[in-house]
Amino acid sequence: MSPHARIGWFCHVPWPGCDMIALLPNRKRILDGILGASYIGFHTPHYRDNFLSCVEKLTPYAVDKKARSIRVNGRIVRVGVHAVGVPFETFDRCGRDPEVRREAERIRAELGAEKLVLAVDRLDYTKGILERLHALEMVLQDRPSLRKKLCFVQVAAPTRPSVPGYAELRREVEAVVGAINGRFAEGGWVPIRYWARSISGSELVALYLAADVMAVTPLRDGMNLVAQEFVASRHDERGVLVLSELAGAAHYLRYAVMVNPWWIEDTIRAFVTALEMPEEEQRERMRKLREETRRIDIADWIPGFVEELEK
Repeated sequence: MSPHARIGWFCHVPWPGCDMIALLPNRKRILDGILGASYIGFHTPHYRDNFLSCVEKLTPYAVDKKARSIRVNGRIVRVGVHAVGVPFETFDRCGRDPEVRREAERIRAELGAEKLVLAVDRLDYTKGILERLHALEMVLQDRPSLRKKLCFVQVAAPTRPSVPGYAELRREVEAVVGAINGRFAEGGWVPIRYWARSISGSELVALYLAADVMAVTPLRDGMNLVAQEFVASRHDERGVLVLSELAGAAHYLRYAVMVNPWWIEDTIRAFVTALEMPEEEQRERMRKLREETRRIDIADWIPGFVEELEK
């Protein structure tokens, strides 16, 4: 390898605080390996600043926080922020497609829901699926007026099915869904529809259009593009995004209803707030969310990173 080659390294997951990295027995080797790059990127300023603090406290290298750079054995390693987004125009255009809009109407009619809450995740322990289900159960328990009106659709695309921990998670999620439906289902009404499968792009956008509330409540997430896909699809400027404050997207999508997914009472509050939000407030929030989502379009991510790498 050429000693003058420029190497870029991008971190797609959250970079934790120094107190967490300090627990690792090979922390310096890990940091040294990353610092072999010429330019390092993160999704949010918070992740970037956490990384700089780790290097400052756990290595002998000089950190210039103002310049966001590190001197490593005579080299300068720069650190920056590049938020990854979604192809805004693609989702916006799909959301305006008459066939997709008809599919959204069909979904609502089939579910018979006055209020439709949607969540779309990989079946992964980081996504907060169990915590979300328990919060929904408490909403149904404490607000009987929502029964027969509310339908929650949880799409959970299978992932790593051969790994025992993921197989156990699936069994646990299915058991909780069954218990909640068994407790509250009445007549032809079933509160939770659980779809353990992947879905196509147009079907996904139809679901986004059908939803009154989009629940994106991971326990921790580097960015989370589902939140942005939902916003980009909602050309009608309706619908409410409930977003975990522990997802990287929360740094940018500030007009979502923010929630601490580890605190069930806060998730309950967020659901109720979203379900009762007046249409005028929905439109105001969604307008601002769409402006920000358009600004961080995926088309700008790689060119921006490469441009900084080549400096």
